[in-house]
Amino acid sequence: MQAAPRSPPVSSETKNLIFNVEKIKRTTPQKNKQYQEGIKMLQEMMRPRFKGQTIEISLSKWGYDGYIVECAYYYNKQEGKYSLSLWLSRRDMEDRMKLSSKKADTQYLSGTRETIVENICRVVHQAATAADENGEKYFDKYVSRYEYELACFERGNQLFEQERLPITTT
Repeated sequence: MQAAPRSPPVSSETKNLIFNVEKIKRTTPQKNKQYQEGIKMLQEMMRPRFKGQTIEISLSKWGYDGYIVECAYYYNKQEGKYSLSLWLSRRDMEDRMKLSSKKADTQYLSGTRETIVENICRVVHQAATAADENGEKYFDKYVSRYEYELACFERGNQLFEQERLPITTT
């Protein structure tokens, strides 16, 4: 008999992010009218664009002009929760970067078909607004890394173009 496949490890950043969302859910009962209205307002404010089992949320409202986060999700029967992957991209480019791409990172969210989009909006809102003890938000380092990789690509492309098209002076 084979052992069930192991789930990828969850990073400490992700645990903190998910913990904060779960803490909000526990401290505020689902039946609380104000809580439900706040969730609806959050979803309306974020205006996620649906693309099958992926939603796209603009990060411009939180200081990341031109950036969007793509949230791909599916129901994982083994975990009994939704698996969530976040991808960062810019509106003016077709390239995207998986958040936490340097290590295996899967987030698992509780929810139903009716509530999963609201739960994803909560996670993205928490990541875009909550800062750590250094004042850095969750998306800050990924936006910086994205900008750095783009700058490296541009410089490398310039070098290749100079080698390919040598400039002759006469």
